[in-house]
Amino acid sequence: MGEKTANKITNDVDLHYKFVQEINQLKADRDFLRDDEMKIPFELEPDGSCSLVMPVNIPRLLTNIKQLNKINNHSISDLDPQHYFEQMAKLQDSLVTLPQARLRTHDENGLIGTAHRYSLMLFKIFLRHQLCSKKLIQDHRLSKTSFDQLIKNIEEIFCTALVNPGEMVGSIGAQSIGEPATQMTLNTFHAAGISSKNVTLGVPRLKEVINVAKTIKTPSLKIFLSRELQKDEKEAARIGSLICYCNLSHLVSSQGIYYDPDPQNTIIKDDQVLIDFNMEMEELNENVQEQSNAACNWIIRYVIDEKKAVFDDDFSFTEHVAAKINSYLTTGD
Repeated sequence: MGEKTANKITNDVDLHYKFVQEINQLKADRDFLRDDEMKIPFELEPDGSCSLVMPVNIPRLLTNIKQLNKINNHSISDLDPQHYFEQMAKLQDSLVTLPQARLRTHDENGLIGTAHRYSLMLFKIFLRHQLCSKKLIQDHRLSKTSFDQLIKNIEEIFCTALVNPGEMVGSIGAQSIGEPATQMTLNTFHAAGISSKNVTLGVPRLKEVINVAKTIKTPSLKIFLSRELQKDEKEAARIGSLICYCNLSHLVSSQGIYYDPDPQNTIIKDDQVLIDFNMEMEELNENVQEQSNAACNWIIRYVIDEKKAVFDDDFSFTEHVAAKINSYLTTGD
């Protein structure tokens, strides 16, 4: 901000009053959105963004205008606050959704005036939030020329977004879906640089959305961790392993049934190292001897794929799998 503009803000009492009005209006907008009785149909994302769709993408317009006018974080804004308040007031007055509202501006409490006011309430809150004076001057550092361009673009895009009464929105919506669907890939999937992530795209995914399929081919889910766990990779992997559904078939690379009459002198060469290790431990020696006398000569052997298995430091993976198999064979659970 230039020195001349800063001095004007300091010495102008009326300008101070307008800044106070702006702050109070932003607080009133915040309280309105947080009011549970209003039941505003929107959800806030963890990053603070809003999922409510607006007719004008103001953040994108800001980015485009800054790139067009070569405005960066070191640019000096010459936007006069008085000019800002005048243009913002004109913009909000020019936004009309009902043509009858222009003819009945005096009837604000009537049916048309009330409908017009409520139809623009959320958009004006969004407008005041995105284009507040502090953001434009201090953060975006817009100049007077770029600000005027932004106001003009917002008004033009808002007018083109209006839908006339009786418009065939169903046909237009079907055309809007069908036109890009002709450019989609059919039953093939290809993405350069992606080998492991597989998602359903193109026409198959479009069919799932339109038909509201209960069982989708490649289900996925985003889970947002709390702030203290977001940067802990080990804890995030542990939580992911607890949430993911996993059974033995996902982890086993091969399986088979073998005849092995003497477990201490097994005929399966791959298991000999494990048997020898257990025999060296005195605490397990008696248990192995007792189990070998009572156990069946037929054994079920599973080979676990280390690449597919997620090992956790909190428990022994092999013992956990063995306990689950033994529970199923004894109780059926």
